Amino acid sequence: MFAGLLSWFSVTYFPENRTILRLEPYAQINYDALPDDAELANLERGRSYYVQLCAQCHGEDGSGNGEFRYRMVPKPANLMSEKVVNKSDEELSALIRDGIEGSAMAPWDNILSPVQRKQIVGYLRYLNLQRIYLANG
Repeated sequence: MFAGLLSWFSVTYFPENRTILRLEPYAQINYDALPDDAELANLERGRSYYVQLCAQCHGEDGSGNGEFRYRMVPKPANLMSEKVVNKSDEELSALIRDGIEGSAMAPWDNILSPVQRKQIVGYLRYLNLQRIYLANG
């Protein structure tokens, strides 16, 4: 049944030349970009949740260039923008919990626990550190 639903979904919502699943792994964590006190288990869990739930819209690097962006109005937020990066962890967690009215960002409060939301926020912080690390060579 799942395979039938998946094929219906892919035929209905994706052009022929698009793939619904990425089989290759997302980029591994760059440990050089991390502060010494980083909690690696939580970071890896946050990465896993982000890849499963967020990357399709916000992109692997958080820049808003995910696979589904072309079908969204308004476009997904660039999570690496100064506006988003300057939000507190609590504000980001609340956005994940409550979603954003008038956008495709649905509330995840019934799916993600507070700990899971915190882990995603931690991974977003890592993505920003990675961006800065790469920019500074």
